[in-house]
Amino acid sequence: MLGSEERLEYSLVGDSVNLCQRLQQFARGGETILSEPTYRALSGTVDAEALPLAQVKGRHAAVQAYRIAALAPA
Repeated sequence: MLGSEERLEYSLVGDSVNLCQRLQQFARGGETILSEPTYRALSGTVDAEALPLAQVKGRHAAVQAYRIAALAPA
């Protein structure tokens, strides 16, 4: 939470938020792109395509991202 008692604004900051913003560049309309930690944390099965490793601003190492193709039936 940022601001004073008279005016409060909620904002997200940090490395994860910056990475999400960078991953948006890989998405086309209606697509969802996941970071590797998010993809690994999913409890269900998701049909996702691994994208080529990519260097993104603010990261020293290349980033692995995944494009969701479809949710698999439960």
